[in-house]
Order: sequence, then structure tokens, then C-alpha cells
Amino acid sequence: MTTTDDAGPTTTPRHQPFLFIRWVTNRPNLSFAIALSLHLTFLSVSGILFVSGYNLFPANFENLPMELHDEPWLKRDLAWTARDDYSNRVVRSLPASKTTSWYRGLTREGLLLFYYKDGGNVFTQASLQQMQQIENALVNVPYFTDHCQLQAQNGSCVPPVSVLRFFDGTYASVDPVFTDTTFSNIGPVLYAASTYNETKSAFLYALGKSNEITPTSVTTTLTRTLIPLGWPLAGYSDEDAMLTVLTEFMADHMQPTLESFLDVGVFEFTYYNTRLMYHDVQKQAYSDMALALGSLVFIFFFILFHTRSLWITCMAELSIISSFVETNLIYRVVLDFRYFGYFHVLALFIILGIGADDLFVFWDAWTATGLKSHPSLAHRLNEAYRKSVISMLVTSLTTMTAFVANALSPLLATRSFGIFAAILVGIDYLSVITFFPTIVIFYHRHFEDKPHPCCCCWNKKDKDKADTSSAKKDNSPNPHLATVTKYGTSSPEPTQNGHVTPLERQNTNSQLFRQDTKSKLLRQDSKGKQELVRQDSKKLFVSPARNSVHPDTCPTQPVFVSLGLKTADVTSSPVAPKDNTSTTCKDRVTSCCRTKRSSKRSRLVVFFSDYYFRFVTHKVARWVIVVALLGCLAGFAYSASRLEPDNEQIQLYTDSHHYTKAIKHNNYGFVPNDVDRTITIHLVWGLGEQDMSSCHFSEVECPGTQVYDDNFQASTQAAQQAFVDICDALFSMSASEASDYRIKRDILTGELEISCFPRNMKTFLQSDPVSGSVDVSMPWNWTETMDFMTSLSTYYDTSVFNSSYTHHLDIPLTYWLWDAYQQNNTEDWQLFNSLVGEETGPFTTNILTSSSIQVGNKIKYLAIAVNTTLQLQSLGYEEGIPIVQRWEKFMESQLSNMPTEMRGGFQTTTIAWHWLYVQKSLADNAILGIVLGVCLAFPVLVLSTCNVINGLLATLTICCVTVCVIGVVPLGGWKLGVLVSLNMCLVVGLAVDFVVHLAEGYHMSHLTDRHSRLKESLERMGISVFSGACTTLGASAFMLFAQIQFFFQFGIFMFCTIGFSLLFSMGLYVTVMGLIGPQGDTGDIRVFFRKCCARIRPRKLTDSTNNVTGVSPKVDAANGSPPQHTQPA
Repeated sequence: MTTTDDAGPTTTPRHQPFLFIRWVTNRPNLSFAIALSLHLTFLSVSGILFVSGYNLFPANFENLPMELHDEPWLKRDLAWTARDDYSNRVVRSLPASKTTSWYRGLTREGLLLFYYKDGGNVFTQASLQQMQQIENALVNVPYFTDHCQLQAQNGSCVPPVSVLRFFDGTYASVDPVFTDTTFSNIGPVLYAASTYNETKSAFLYALGKSNEITPTSVTTTLTRTLIPLGWPLAGYSDEDAMLTVLTEFMADHMQPTLESFLDVGVFEFTYYNTRLMYHDVQKQAYSDMALALGSLVFIFFFILFHTRSLWITCMAELSIISSFVETNLIYRVVLDFRYFGYFHVLALFIILGIGADDLFVFWDAWTATGLKSHPSLAHRLNEAYRKSVISMLVTSLTTMTAFVANALSPLLATRSFGIFAAILVGIDYLSVITFFPTIVIFYHRHFEDKPHPCCCCWNKKDKDKADTSSAKKDNSPNPHLATVTKYGTSSPEPTQNGHVTPLERQNTNSQLFRQDTKSKLLRQDSKGKQELVRQDSKKLFVSPARNSVHPDTCPTQPVFVSLGLKTADVTSSPVAPKDNTSTTCKDRVTSCCRTKRSSKRSRLVVFFSDYYFRFVTHKVARWVIVVALLGCLAGFAYSASRLEPDNEQIQLYTDSHHYTKAIKHNNYGFVPNDVDRTITIHLVWGLGEQDMSSCHFSEVECPGTQVYDDNFQASTQAAQQAFVDICDALFSMSASEASDYRIKRDILTGELEISCFPRNMKTFLQSDPVSGSVDVSMPWNWTETMDFMTSLSTYYDTSVFNSSYTHHLDIPLTYWLWDAYQQNNTEDWQLFNSLVGEETGPFTTNILTSSSIQVGNKIKYLAIAVNTTLQLQSLGYEEGIPIVQRWEKFMESQLSNMPTEMRGGFQTTTIAWHWLYVQKSLADNAILGIVLGVCLAFPVLVLSTCNVINGLLATLTICCVTVCVIGVVPLGGWKLGVLVSLNMCLVVGLAVDFVVHLAEGYHMSHLTDRHSRLKESLERMGISVFSGACTTLGASAFMLFAQIQFFFQFGIFMFCTIGFSLLFSMGLYVTVMGLIGPQGDTGDIRVFFRKCCARIRPRKLTDSTNNVTGVSPKVDAANGSPPQHTQPA
């Protein structure tokens, strides 16, 4: 319990110190050494593992693992991608004479240039001249001719694909109008380009959506240029090596020129290349992650400012960093996670804030105990430990719970981060409750009152001067005399083995005063009268052999009584001593182990417990606060209601970066054309969904094991007819049905872009002069196949085949693909060669005219390709998933009518379908994480505060913070995309800290009325909450300078979460607690359980008594309780 007098509070210990606390105070050096050695051991083990080559940090910053292994889309995608990974595969390849036989004759990489004039027209003479200057500068950079795509005619570089080609005579053979090198006839030239089939495709590629076309004028706000680079490169056989060479060429030689044109004034110029962007992203990511060092430095100096101790600050930083390393050991070695990405690096930012917050809670609790007297140092540390350890436990549990909610995600990126962050918070908590006490006691014993070049307090210098001055005046010290300190009186110095031991000083600097043996003591009563009290020095200062006090113990009121002093003597106001060398007994008694609160409490403690408390409980101000914050909540809630799913892919850079602008131009700025890539749907037979059972649970991009459909037989009569039927069903779709399925049409012919082999093969065979006399309609049987081979005896040796050969479809199919065995690179070859897979069989043989062409094979897989109008870059899951389901239903309906050997088919895409469900999973996981985090936080808060009202109000505060943070997303121009969903998983985990501290401070108060409890909560936790907010806000502020969108958004989310947490916890929560906070036992769950137990216990007692006596109980008329029964002696 605590009593207060004029000099300060006096604490009578309610609890005996914990065993751990007694050990720390009795063995400060040993306990600190053991705790420090444990951390250093973990750091050493990590260093040894790292140096030895163990992959301790399996960093992967290039990929964000977002695989859904429970969904079929990834398995189907992987199966189609690895469809040729089987033995006995028949490899079809055209001879070099039929393909591009020179190096760099093809293109695989190209540089895109964008020219944009907001609200204007880029097809002006000045704009076209500027475009020409940019293109000429780029094609003339060093080594461009060694990397450009080469033309077949003369081996020169292919000119850029640009609107400028309509003016330089490239298409002069189509129309002379296409020669206008001075750009004096822009309108008619571009209009002509829009009408000719030879130029229409290139014109649409360069035409922005915002356009106007007339015979005399063509205007648009946006156009683009493509500079193709050659493929393959001479001297390289590995694709990755060639791509690296091209990327380095663009970065070293083309990018400096590109950067010089970014600020051109004629229009807004941007550029883009996927590999060049990722090359820059990797460099920028390391620069942005280096901002963590800035956060670390900021937190270091803030802790130093708060504690005024370099020792405490260094040890606290060591504790936080070692917690991160220890967590990684558990995560990597024990749990065997093999992924360490961006989120895990960002966890360092989070733990810097949480660790600093825990330090402030413990340090402030320790400092607050210095304002009271304690029987021993162990009692003081025990009080600080009990107050802080519970508060930190609740905060850590709620934060861990919020992060554990992310561990339920099926996505490795969020699941691994949730587990890592939860372990990190737990390890940090264990470090705080075991390492911090040893740090503080070691500091208290060795450095608190001593100047030191490395470990010092900023406010010790003047105090030590005062100590020296006082000591000089005392020329004949007596170890048996009591020591009167600045704020209290300690016992005489005890002796150990004949040597005097140092006194334990609690937050003050000692000043020794000699006491004359015949001095007089003054006492002033409550009426202001002074009385002279004389005491013999032998009674007051007894010998240390009989009454020596432990150096950690200050005499309390019972000691004074034993000395013959009344309680009034202790609590009365002292009279100031006449000089510095002597003081009255009254002064020594009243100052014994007391502290003047006004001179010891920090300004922030005074502010929160006095001024701020009066502000939030003011009759008018409290209602203004509530109304203002509820209005703020309503505004952000409305903004949160406008949050929409994002149709874009992962945005790597901020909105203002030229890469982001270029990507948006490329995805949304141009009219449909046949050059831009769209999603292709494959209807596949012969493959099974990929087997992922061999993949490690945390492996990134595991390919799995290829599975094939052994029941698939493409050459049966029923199977061939099924292929014909599904092709007819696709091509017979109405215009509205094709639009619903998003099937693309050819720009020139208007036909549906569907690659269905029965139609193309039939058309080819019917037009072939050699095979035209044979019935080439599907289905093929043995008779038709033999007739076909007989008519083509130049190529087939029919003696090899007999009636047991059942793969009839392979014969006409190979004849068609090889262009009647002329091995030409036809359009059908380009469309269907990758859609048909063959393997050798017992009847496999070469044709008579070529040893490189095999026939009589077994068809391993077959596919139908459907081009769509969908673009992956701009397709969101809300629009895309209904299309996926529509195609899935179409495929299921077709398979249900197919023979057994065809029912193993499925429809798939490359990445697209899987990515749509990843987007949905992220959005669902973000919402589920928030809801689950809040729901789990509520029982934790109720149990920790032992009060339903307190826990409910704290949970509602967390909800307010969450709503406001979500409301920031639409205000920032963002949508519920991948990065926003990932960052939203952090909100609840970061929002719980401050309100939990205040709620716990309210709960731990032993006072009964709400205002007194609130005041004590603000006094205990106000400065800790404020300091913790400052450190986290400062740490997250560094991320606002990041260029990578992921880091920038993380900084925004962290800054807003902490800001709103501080606002609503210190604003709304404390104000509402001052209005309706629980008083006494109101809402106390312990009272409820005691009442329940009280009701159950008498009933059990009554039943037991009845069983013993056999008599029904009678009620005592006096007190209404059953009569007591006693057993006979």
C-alpha cells in the first residue's frame, strides 16, 4: 500500500520480491554477464553458421511467393509450362534454312518510349521533331549496332517501330504520301496510315485511346515507340546469359541517354523495359532498405534522450538486434523456413518500435519507483518489474495474436511473415523481462552516480560536483553516523570483514553531514508551533553492530518508532538547516528515503498526470474531444467504404516515378491492337494437374512433378469427333457469347482468334493437291489412314504399319504440321507446333525423304488455344474470376459429353487465372486478418484487465484505428491491391500497443474512482506511450523517402497506424474512460467469478452435510444461512 505525506509517498511492500529479482539485485554482475552471454552466444552461432556457408538468410528479393497450392490453377499452369518434360519425346524443329539463320534476326527484348501531352496533341511538328531527336540519340549510343535486331535484307539494324516510319519513306511503296521528312502534312499522312492494311496494325499500335481521326487531322494525347533488340546473341548458348548481356547494355549505354530526356519540355517522356526496371528495382531496393539504418540511428538517439544513459541505450539496441537474430535462428533452423523476403526485413522496423516501447515501459516504471521508499533495492526492482512485465505481456500477446492471424494465410509471403513477426515479438518480450532488469541494476550499481567516458548520464556532472563539495567539508567522517541524502536518509555504512561498504543511493547524490552529539531537533506541529526536542545521540545513532541496515534498505516508519520518534515527527514539515554542515534531526527524519515529487518527476509525467488529465476531464473539453474524434472516425469510415479492388498488378515504384507512369500508359493508354499481348486460354488434354507433394512447404517457385493422363487417347473415333464438336461449339458462338467469353477477333478479318487444329488441318489437307483425292474429314480410321499413306508413297513405307496401329490421327497431323514435309515456317507451324506433343511408339519410323521427321508416333497431349481481349496487367479479380468460372463451366459441359479417354482435360492459362485467385486471397486474408486480430484481441484485453468494460473500450479503440487506417487508402489514391492487402495485415498488430498500456495502467491502479485511476494510468503510462509513438513515427518516417512502392506504402501504413493509435488512445480512450470508465468492481470479471463460486460452494456444502446427517438442512433465522454442523470429538 502507499501513503503520502508532505515529503512524498511511502510504499509498504505488498509483495515479496521474485526469486529472479532477488538474484539480480544480489548478484548484479553475474546476472548481467549471464544474460549478455546468452545474447552473444546466439549472435556467435549465427555468425558461425553464416561464415560456414549455411544459408541462414535465404533472401529472395526478386520474387514474392504468392502461390496457392490448394487451388488447381497453379498446378494446371505448371503442368502446361512443363508439358514437354517426358521421355521418348518427339522433337520437331525446322532446319536452319527454313528459319532465321542469322544471329539477332529475331527480337525478344525491346525498349518502349512513351510521349504524353496531357490535354494536348503529340502529333504536332514540334513533338515529332523531338521524338526524332530522341530516337536518333538512342540508336546512335555506343555498341547499339552490336545489340540491335538485324534486317534480313541487308543486315542493318531494324528501325524503331514508331509513328515516324510513316514520314521517313518506309511505307512509300504503299503510298507516296508516306514521305514527309519535314512533318508538314501530318494529318493526311496519319489518316492514310489508318486506312491501309499494310500500315493499319502499326498505326493502331502507336495510337492512344484519347484520339480523333479525320481525313485532315489526327490527334492523340499519347503515342509510343518500340526499339527492338536482337535475339539470339552470338557467342552465347544460355538464355539467362543473353538476357543479362542485353540488360547490362541497356543500363550502361542506353539509360544515361534516356535519363537526359526525362525533363524535355515538349511532352512528358517516359521509358520502360521489364528487365531494365527489375535491374533498377534491385539497386533501389537495397538503397531503400538502407533507410533502416536511419531508423536505427534515430531510435538510438531517442532512447538516449529518454534515458539519459548511453549504457542503457547501447544495451537496449543490442537486445533488439539480437532478438531479430535469435528469431531468425528459430525461423530458419528450427522451423526450417527457406524464404526470407521484403517483409522479413521490414519486421526489423516493427521490432525497433516495439522494443523501444517495451524499454520505455520498463524504464519509466523503474524511474517512478525512485519517487518512493522501499525496504530494499530488490523491493524497488520488484515493484517496477511487476508493473511493467504485465503491461508488456498484454501488449506482446495482443501483437503476437494479430500477427499469428496472418499465419493462417495460404500464401507463403504473408504466412511466413506472420510466423516470423509473432516469434520476434515473443523473443523481444523474453529479452526485455530477463535482460533489461540486469542492465538497469548493473547501471544503477556502477554508472548511475559516476561520470564515465562511455556510460554516463547527462545530468550527473553537476551532481557529482555537489558530492565533491560536500565531501570536502566533512574532514572527519564517521562510518557509524547516518548519511543524510538530498532526498532522504540512509543507514550508517555497514562493515564487511572490517571494510566499509558503499551506500546504496536511490536516484540521488549523497551529501554527508556530521551530527553533533548534543544537537537540537526541531519539530513543527500542524498549528505551526515549534517545539524543541532533544535526543541523546546514542539513542538516535546506535552502533552498526546492533542496528546496521542493509545498504539497499532505507529506514521506514517502524524504524523511526523504534528510535523513539512519533509518527507526527515523521510527517511534519521540516525546518531548513542553518548551514550546509549541520541539519536538524527533524530534517533528517522527514527526508528519510523520501523524494520531492515536484523536483523529481519529469515534465512529461507532470504534463500527462496533471495538465493533460485536467484537459481530458474538463466538462467542455472532453465532449469536444469525443465529438471531434468521432467526426474524424466518420470521415475515414466513409472513405474506407469507397475502397475498391485493384485491377493492376504489383506496382513496384511510387506513382510519380517514370516507370509507373510508363506502365500505366502501356496498359491503359492505347487502343486495342494485334501487337499487345493478351491472355491466351488453353483447352488441354493429355496432362494432369502438377503433383506438388514433393515441394518443401516454404520453397519458392517449386516446379513440382509432371503428371500425364494415361487414359488419354487422341486417335479413337470418339475422341476425334469430340475435338471436332468442341471446335464447332467455339466457332459457332454468337457475338454476345464471344464477348462474354472475351474472345478476341482479328483486326483485319474480324474472325475469332481460336487455334483449333481440326479446322486448320482439314483446310490444309483439302487444298493439298496430293492428298486432295482422299477423304480428309475427321474422324480418321485405319482404312482412311492407309489410303492416305498409300497416296503419299513417296514419304511412307506402309509395310511398317499393320492393323494393330491405332494412332491414326498422328499420320495426317504430322503431314500438315510439316507443311507436306516441305518443312516451311508456316503460320500453322507457328500456331500449333507448341500445342501438339508426341512420343515415340512401336510403329515410329522416319519418312523416306528425311531422317529428321518421324511418323507413326503416339500423341501425348493436344491443346486448343483461344486468344482473349483480357490483359493481365489490367485485369482484377472481381472482373476476372467470373470469366474464369464461365470458361470452367464451358469446359465441364463439353467434357461431360466426351468419351472417357477425353474427360481428363482442363482449361488453363499462363499465370493469369492463378493470379486472379491470389488477388482474391490477399483481399480476403487482409479482411480476415483484421477481423480475426480484433476478435482475438478482445478476450486478451478482457482477461488482462480483468474488466469487461475496460477491455471492450480498448477493443473499440483498436477498431477506430483500423477503420481510419483503411480510410487512408482511398485518400492516397490506392485500391485494395496486392501491396495494400499485404500492408493491411500489419494494422491490428501495430494498433494494439498504446491502448493496451493505458488499459493496463487503469487496471493496475488500486484506487476506486475513475478519475483517480485515469490520472494514475496517465502518470504511469503516458510518457511511455508518447515515447513509443515518437520512436515508431520517427522510424517509419524514413520509409517515406523510399522510391519502391512497397516500402513507401509500408511507411505510410506504419506512420498512419501509429499516429491514429496515439490519437485515439490518448484522445478518445482516455476521455471516454474519464466519462464512463469502470469504478470499483464494476465490470470486474473476478467479482463475477467469485459470486459464481460463492453460489456453488454453499450448495456443495449443503449437499455434503445432508449426506452426513441424513437430515434436511434448516435455515438459520438470524443470518439466513444453513446451520453449521460440527463433528463430535
